[in-house]
Amino acid sequence: MLNFSTRRGNESWKAAGLKVEKLEDLMLEAPHGDSSMRNTYTEKKRIHKMNIYFSHGKMGTPWSKKIKRLATVAKSKRHNVRSINYTGVLNPDLRVKRLKGILQKDDGEKILVGSSMGGYASLVASETIAVKGLFLLAPALYLGGYQIQKFAPKADHIEIVHGWSDATVPVEYSIKFAKTFNATLHILDSDHRLYNALKKVEGIFEQFLTQIL
Repeated sequence: MLNFSTRRGNESWKAAGLKVEKLEDLMLEAPHGDSSMRNTYTEKKRIHKMNIYFSHGKMGTPWSKKIKRLATVAKSKRHNVRSINYTGVLNPDLRVKRLKGILQKDDGEKILVGSSMGGYASLVASETIAVKGLFLLAPALYLGGYQIQKFAPKADHIEIVHGWSDATVPVEYSIKFAKTFNATLHILDSDHRLYNALKKVEGIFEQFLTQIL
């Protein structure tokens, strides 16, 4: 069962039952008047580094404006980032093969971030290589010319961002996927590229990284 918010300006569609917790530093204050002990009780949560792989869209580039901004968010949390170069590879399933070949060499905990065709590649790769999280931007799902039409991701957390006015990949496809896999879906007042909503996307991504650790 899904709990939907359908107002265009209020963009979150969330699958019911997904527990949302904000991980914050644990701040324990010393008793009143004992200033010498203040800060002694301040405990920072241990930094947990993840390897984050970005996969760009069909006509995109490895370090597009969108990827750069999300990578900056990831780096601010001290995660390792890598953007895969798919330039010239227009076959989505060949992109999957390239991504899987890279991921198989990584024994660390991984998060996959994919935009459009890169979202498809990230999702399909996660079917054979378990990942901590999937963050998909207007993923190219259920489209003709893409080999996989039924998905089976092995990911602890899945979050999707899509634009109401996407004329390339209908938003209904992300709604269908979110219903099937109980994923969190944010629908923004934007188009396929999400450029006019990047500030919101950054905030959603930052919260995603916080929640899954």
